Amino acid sequence: MSDSLKGRSEKYRNFTSDRVAIKANGKSYSYGQLTSSALTISKLFHKEDTKNGGETRKYGGFSSLQGARVGIVAKPSAEFVAGVLGTWFSGGVAVPLALSYILRLNSYMS
Repeated sequence: MSDSLKGRSEKYRNFTSDRVAIKANGKSYSYGQLTSSALTISKLFHKEDTKNGGETRKYGGFSSLQGARVGIVAKPSAEFVAGVLGTWFSGGVAVPLALSYILRLNSYMS
């Protein structure tokens, strides 16, 4: 884990508690669960094979996306929230895409 990622993890540890943050689909998700999932997603942007604009780059630490837009297709859920937070943690801009839009696009392209 990079130093900046580790430092940010420590900073956000204060927010990781067992208090309920979201209730969805009959389940409760704590702030700790959301933060942990978001950090896991954020780490995915830090792999060497991450592509941005067709160019392969090695990203290092938070803000590595440098404002790049990241499309997120998900139903309203804890996973969606974790995806948005993980994108923000990496310095990206989360762009929610409606499932209906993707379905229309797929039918148009086929």
